[in-house]
Amino acid sequence: MNLLINGLNSATEALHGIDRFFMVVVNTLTYIFTAIGILVLAIAIFKAFIAYWQHVPNMRLQMGLARGMQLSLQFLLGGEILQTIIAENWNGILVVAAIIALRFALTFTIHWETTCLCHEQPAFEDQNAKPEKVKPEKAKHHQHQA
Repeated sequence: MNLLINGLNSATEALHGIDRFFMVVVNTLTYIFTAIGILVLAIAIFKAFIAYWQHVPNMRLQMGLARGMQLSLQFLLGGEILQTIIAENWNGILVVAAIIALRFALTFTIHWETTCLCHEQPAFEDQNAKPEKVKPEKAKHHQHQA
């Protein structure tokens, strides 16, 4: 009987050791994902700041910043998803779920904005270009129609 109890105690200790190991791994990965997300966002902001001072057209500046924010949020979202693995109670899971929902909404909004900007970009490809001159024949034709 003592042998059975000692065996169960050893198994329980082994499971607690595995649990602690996974907690450390998940927490470490969460910090790594969060650090990468912050770094990506900082780089995107720095690039946008430099582009602004170099007078890069606004459309390109917005696209670069939006893409950086989108990538950053994806890393941060990955870290939050990892947190659900080690959540100890339902309150922890609900808090993480709320954070995931907010970050997903932000990611979706930025993706939508980026998609809209991509469709508008050809019209604003070169904002410094001179407008086309209308040929005299076409100008007369436009005057008669008005």
